[in-house]
Amino acid sequence: MLPCIESIYSKNKNGYAYYYDTITKKAYLHHRFAYCEFHNVSVASIKGLCVCHSCDNPSCINVDHLFLGTQQENIADMVNKERQAKGETQRSAKLTEGEVLAIRGSSLSGRQLGEMYNVTESTISRILTRRTWKHI
Repeated sequence: MLPCIESIYSKNKNGYAYYYDTITKKAYLHHRFAYCEFHNVSVASIKGLCVCHSCDNPSCINVDHLFLGTQQENIADMVNKERQAKGETQRSAKLTEGEVLAIRGSSLSGRQLGEMYNVTESTISRILTRRTWKHI
């Protein structure tokens, strides 16, 4: 695969670059704009679709790395590549990996563990049955 081509434009907190089109007077995600320019389609014509990165580099505008997909396909691609937030990297995480391991090794009841770690008993149950925190 050819190397990434990094956008020179300013990036948001997630690393996606914005391009300001002086003709339409609108700002676009640069990779979306690059995809449309290369394929000679309007940005409006791909509304509702994602321009996905095979390289997983949000600021890449190399059209050989870009492909169209639905939001569901984009999420499936992320999951298949194991790029989704999990465990402590998830913003809503209330526990650490160490605490999860301690919960799994404990002989206390789910209610007691829930009170100890300030989470619900159902959260404890999902940890113990490995429906959550599957990666550890």
